[in-house]
Amino acid sequence: MDKPTGRPVHFIKVIHGNMELNIPTSLFDEGTAKVRPTEARKLREKLKCQYPWLTDNAVEVILKSSSEEMSRLIEQRKTPSQKAREMLRSGRYQQALDFLDVQLDLYPEDVDCWYVRSEALFKLDRPEEAFRAMRHAQNLGQQKRGSSTAVRK
Repeated sequence: MDKPTGRPVHFIKVIHGNMELNIPTSLFDEGTAKVRPTEARKLREKLKCQYPWLTDNAVEVILKSSSEEMSRLIEQRKTPSQKAREMLRSGRYQQALDFLDVQLDLYPEDVDCWYVRSEALFKLDRPEEAFRAMRHAQNLGQQKRGSSTAVRK
């Protein structure tokens, strides 16, 4: 999804030399930067027809650049809690906790970050702090639900 409008993004912009190309997101497996072989073949043919001076190597560079741009966009759209969870999954518990502490200094009302922080503390064998973080997340969540219910009434 496109962040500002909420509309689906159907193309990504890739620069190759002086050319600015709109690469269809259908080139990739959904939610990933993994190129679909059949879509890559179609794109190769289309590029070679539209730009006959492109070498096979240039087309491969465009495909690689497209994958890199899609990876960058996917990473850019991740929330702080998603990034921290990836750190936890890869065993980087202290790094996740440090990252979350910075996030929570900036955004102390981020319920998801508080929950992930509790997970990191459990992984680091600090259960008392983990339970405090979890209770704090629950309290924040209840406050947010209460304020959104009050607005609707």
